[in-house]
Amino acid sequence: MSRQYFWACGGQVFRTIKNGLLALIAASSVLIAAMHFFHQHQSRGAPADAPSINSLQGRSLAEIPGWEFKRGATEPLHHFVARMVALVHNSTYHCLPANFALSPVENAFAWLIAQAGGSNLDWQNGPLGRDDLICGYCHQRATVLANILRENGIEARPWGLSGHVVTKYVTPEGDEYLADADYGVLPYPLAVDATTAKELYASAPWPDRTDKVVGFIVSREDNEAYYSNAYLDEVHSTRKNVYLLADVLSWFLVAICAGCGVALLPHKIDGRAINGRRSVAASLH
Repeated sequence: MSRQYFWACGGQVFRTIKNGLLALIAASSVLIAAMHFFHQHQSRGAPADAPSINSLQGRSLAEIPGWEFKRGATEPLHHFVARMVALVHNSTYHCLPANFALSPVENAFAWLIAQAGGSNLDWQNGPLGRDDLICGYCHQRATVLANILRENGIEARPWGLSGHVVTKYVTPEGDEYLADADYGVLPYPLAVDATTAKELYASAPWPDRTDKVVGFIVSREDNEAYYSNAYLDEVHSTRKNVYLLADVLSWFLVAICAGCGVALLPHKIDGRAINGRRSVAASLH
């Protein structure tokens, strides 16, 4: 009789421990998944701050439907570029590239890729795609604009001015132009003169920097490509893999939580508890 009682009590303890572990696994899984799904890579800034400069008060680039980034069949080239400059400028704002944080799951995959010697993720340059950029420096806005133009069949790339980064694009006739999504000014020829450049930037944000930026533009001997498109494509593609793997793992954790929840359904627990009590009672008679 004592042996039966021992086994019955032991079984009850085992079930209690097992249910506790299932509950712990479920809680941990849903917590990690929630930290990923509700994580924001970047803040939208304070609502009271200046739009496009210190805050985002409208749609982010990721919230804009894809068709708005497409060039119309009869839309003039420079008109389309100007429209994209305004779209990128108004849908992002200025902040340090370091104002960017991955979720715990994304950090884990980024670390694994780095340890495996995979592609360079180049996180120090901040977000570089329209699916994750909310705020950043000039090079980030220039990269996003260049990618949008390239998606529409326009030859474009980020272009360094040795102190500022813009987007250089080429017309079908071979003429080179610059577009500045950071300042939000209209496109202008690569060989623009200082007077015209100053007029373009006079009404842009940070008017106190106009002379400095104009100096960067007209001193063309030190202007050069800001990274290659191939390098930037590789970085962005590898980052998208990190985001995808993190999403897959997080949904898997949700499935684990659901499985644990099914195993812990009240009627099952109650039924086992009743059977356990019956076993104990029978051993006492």
